[in-house]
Amino acid sequence: MQVLRPYILPIKGLKPGTHEYTYQVNDEFFAAFPDSPVKKAALELSILVDKKFGEFTVRFDFEGTMATECDRCLAGIDLPVSGTEVLLFQINPDGEEESDDPLLVYLAPDAHELELATYAYEFMLLAMPMIRTFDCRTGQPPYPCDEEMLDKLDAEEEALANRNRQEDTDKPSPWDVLKNLNKD
Repeated sequence: MQVLRPYILPIKGLKPGTHEYTYQVNDEFFAAFPDSPVKKAALELSILVDKKFGEFTVRFDFEGTMATECDRCLAGIDLPVSGTEVLLFQINPDGEEESDDPLLVYLAPDAHELELATYAYEFMLLAMPMIRTFDCRTGQPPYPCDEEMLDKLDAEEEALANRNRQEDTDKPSPWDVLKNLNKD
């Protein structure tokens, strides 16, 4: 795919030292991955490659927003996402391709390129919180939240709290039995 081509870095001929690459990650990037849960995004990705003899340390720094639905009010929000991840790529003359360490990736001795798009994609997805909520009533209006839904949720929470308070006052205390011990 042409969209992911800039994320393939040639490693043959790359001089030792650090090399920095900056990308604007948007909707097209996520569309290149089948079944991507992200349809809209605006992130800046910085990749720092430190080449040493036989290994590459690659640092991924990203920050921006991804469009999703708020799990509280179901409104569409641009969720802030950021993160830093580091991977170590090593050339393995033994030809072994799998590593027990998830942060270590073995490369074949004849490898000519580092394909970094998949790693960047996974790191950005993992940076999204499991519960995607937005603090709907902070900042300047217009708020992205669904005010009607939030009002219903607030009313339901209040009703539940009132029921719990009522149940607590209606229940006999387990200590009430002890009050009758001294009457004999």
